[in-house]
Amino acid sequence: IVTKEQFLNSIVELGYDRDYVKFDDTVSDNVMCVNQNYYVWEVFYRERGCEVGMEKFQSQSMALDYLYLKLKKHNMK
Repeated sequence: IVTKEQFLNSIVELGYDRDYVKFDDTVSDNVMCVNQNYYVWEVFYRERGCEVGMEKFQSQSMALDYLYLKLKKHNMK
């Protein structure tokens, strides 16, 4: 997965709504977030203002690949 748009199209194919993943969003709840924090990309779930299960990556591409695989695995259950 290379771009945000390609990523969003891929999760739609898995059955997720495009709005389930937010980019550089600091207020939405009950969503997966992909935020750039200086030189690090963070992926986490935000629930009631709390960031849960944060993972950090060196590139956006790595972060999106991780999140895609996580959503794909969760979708198979």
